[in-house]
Amino acid sequence: MLRKTFYSKICLLSAAILLLIPVNTSAQDIIKLEAKLVSMPENLPGCGKFMVRAVMVYEVLQVLEGDYKGREIHVVHQCPEMSRKAYSADSGNVEKFAIGDSYTLWVQLLPQDKLDYSPRSCRGVKGKV
Repeated sequence: MLRKTFYSKICLLSAAILLLIPVNTSAQDIIKLEAKLVSMPENLPGCGKFMVRAVMVYEVLQVLEGDYKGREIHVVHQCPEMSRKAYSADSGNVEKFAIGDSYTLWVQLLPQDKLDYSPRSCRGVKGKV
């Protein structure tokens, strides 16, 4: 079961990617995928005084750019209940995440030994494929 995590409302974080954004990443660490949403937490509190992150599970349909061998990917999204445009102008065009829908994702992979908890903006999630 996913544990609910709360963070102070500081600034922007769009599709906070793959188990938190890594420190000192390069363009090589970013992959582009077509993926189908298969699992997301239910009944998360909405963003307000706290920024809520949720792990969402995708089935990888196609790797469009970069190198990724897995058939499944776990992606951390900030404020998943909000449309991406309402969340941040550069967060993509998804109005509402729905299990079974396919999306184009730009995913920044997490090095196993480094986590960066700093909020930041990143390229967003594009709507249904």
